Amino acid sequence: MATMLRFTLSQTGMSAKLPKGESFEISLPENPATGFRWKITATGEPVSTLTGEEFRPSTGVGGQGIHSWRFRTIHEGESEIGMVLQRSWEAPAEPARSFTLRVIVTP
Repeated sequence: MATMLRFTLSQTGMSAKLPKGESFEISLPENPATGFRWKITATGEPVSTLTGEEFRPSTGVGGQGIHSWRFRTIHEGESEIGMVLQRSWEAPAEPARSFTLRVIVTP
């Protein structure tokens, strides 16, 4: 079985050229105990679609873990996936962190 292509926080702002039908994952550090959670601001549609997500807590104290979203490319073209890390109860000001990935889908 092939390994799924994974993008992390250090790759924010990059472009990914992927064939139609390819699955990929975005994995970002998150600490829900502090109230900071990743929110999707751009889904990558219409060239890709979200197929699932999960949070994997670390084994240490403090609640830090990895939040992952799985996507699949479905149409040729370009789009962007965007996410911001912020507290839901705070005014939508400047997020603590942000992540963007330009998705370019080829035949």
